[in-house]
Amino acid sequence: MKLTEFSEDLIRETLLPLEEWVPFPRAAGNAWRKLLDSPLNLERSKRLFSKADEIAGKTWETIPLSLYYDFIRSGDRESFEKPYMSRRHDIAAMTLASCFDPKPRYCEKLADMLWTVCEESSWAISAHADRKLIGIEKDIVPSLISPTVELFSCETAAVLAEASYLLADQLDAISPSIRERTNEEIERRIIAPFESRSDFFWLPYKNNWTPWCISSVFIAAAYVLSDRSRLARLIRHGLDLLEPFIEAYPKDFSCDEGPSYWNASPGALLLIAETLHSRSGGALDPFGDTAFEAMGRYLGHMRLTEKFFFNYADSPADMSVPIFKVYRYGERIGDDLLRKIALDALMKGGVDGKPDFTLGIGRRCGDLISGLRELFWVPAQTQELSTEIPQCIFYPEAQLLVARESRTSDQGLVLAVKGGHNNENHNHNDLGEFLICANGEPVIADPGRGSYTRRNFSDERYSIWWNAARGHDLLRFGQFEQAPGADRLAKLLSYSDGNDETAISLELCDSFPPEAGLLSWIRTCILQKGDRSQIIVKDAFRLKNAADFSIPLFSPISPEISKEKIIFPLKDGKILEMAFDSKIMKASEARLEAQDSYMNKCWKCGLKKILLHSICHISEGESTLLFQIKN
Repeated sequence: MKLTEFSEDLIRETLLPLEEWVPFPRAAGNAWRKLLDSPLNLERSKRLFSKADEIAGKTWETIPLSLYYDFIRSGDRESFEKPYMSRRHDIAAMTLASCFDPKPRYCEKLADMLWTVCEESSWAISAHADRKLIGIEKDIVPSLISPTVELFSCETAAVLAEASYLLADQLDAISPSIRERTNEEIERRIIAPFESRSDFFWLPYKNNWTPWCISSVFIAAAYVLSDRSRLARLIRHGLDLLEPFIEAYPKDFSCDEGPSYWNASPGALLLIAETLHSRSGGALDPFGDTAFEAMGRYLGHMRLTEKFFFNYADSPADMSVPIFKVYRYGERIGDDLLRKIALDALMKGGVDGKPDFTLGIGRRCGDLISGLRELFWVPAQTQELSTEIPQCIFYPEAQLLVARESRTSDQGLVLAVKGGHNNENHNHNDLGEFLICANGEPVIADPGRGSYTRRNFSDERYSIWWNAARGHDLLRFGQFEQAPGADRLAKLLSYSDGNDETAISLELCDSFPPEAGLLSWIRTCILQKGDRSQIIVKDAFRLKNAADFSIPLFSPISPEISKEKIIFPLKDGKILEMAFDSKIMKASEARLEAQDSYMNKCWKCGLKKILLHSICHISEGESTLLFQIKN
């Protein structure tokens, strides 16, 4: 990839002097006033001022030591992360409000907030912090000797660096010591350990952590380091650390962590590329790379409807679109579908389908990074883009299929199918799962994930129902279900795409433990197009010993269940009818194992579970589900 090919000498020679680098207009200039010509930005500024007024009158909640060890003792992450993230959200809102109007009370409050973050013992969240061993147990207190370089400590550095840059004059007018302090803390906690180490705990995983951390470090260092030789060494070191991630990336350029983690994988690569391009005045040009382009286009392929994505792994179905990354990526690679997804999220992603005025503030640690770029990278006055969606996309390495009856997102049937293996990043035991959308609505859904706790990233992961096979529309034989592991995999038997139908067949017997006695389980999913469009899901299986079998289905729509069919009423007045063989199966509505606040935010109307269960024990059988849209 071009991004990692720049030599240290070339980087050093092309970097602009720090005082000449102007990546974004500083506060209160003509560029900020010009933004207000847009009604969208005028409303954004009003909301920022309202938020800034609220922040100016409040005192931050303390983060006591006890919140650090809540995670160690109970596995709870929220008690620590809520006040931690709230501080970063407040800095984003106050910084952007001050850029539009640098009132003294805004700037003084921002100075207080930056100083307070500099006073934090650790910038790492409790769940990620390095801790020294006391005997065989980890200390409850984060290590203060060796600062933790992790996702949110790196983002904190980038946020402080960007806030200090944007409001340099205003902060220096209060005291030059403020920016001196923030720069010193950034260098001590992040830059110095990063440039001297290659043994970070996250590197061997070769997942989103690598580009995510590096993108934040590059942003922070680009603002803080005036020594171009040192900055060039750091950048080259970071690119060396990045290369194994890129080499390990799936060769079909799918994201095995799911589409929501695109934001932190290819989306983070975009930030790295943009930082190098900007800091060198355009001399370092990593764009125009086929791998980079393919990584970007994947996200557009995973959108099933205007609001919902193919949410395998730990992705939520209604994932928050990182507007600035998706738009900028689409702009860089000439992909109108990506640009449309971003503009749809901007213009229709707010309350009741209105524009999203929030600039993403309140969602992530790096809200300032995203909010600033959304203002300057995404047009605020743009007509809707009209672009055709590919009718069929297949990623052969990941065994991901998305097939559509129509090239628009709100008409006809959409079928999504996943194969792969059960040792993927953010893995769910989900081989062979299918999702169905009808006329722009998700009907047969993947529940997604719940709130992260310590259990999610431990040997208890698959005791959580939404991570396990029973949280997906997969066959279960007796008490046996799919198991985790790289050797638990789907074998692609066939795939075809034609004018009349798209079909895929997967052999899934290896996804079960040997004691299940499963000899074969072939799942075939077919989207038939044309006048009698329908989706067919056919399961054929053989067992050593007779057993009962069942299939759970999950839907955000309340089903109407009868003896031979299930009806899902659609918002447009039509229905999706699912027919099944009542001679071998019966259907009933079942209770979810447990509710979760994070999952409920996605499925606002509640998720329903339907259980299809065999009438008797059999050792060999076949079941067929038939889905059709009807008036």
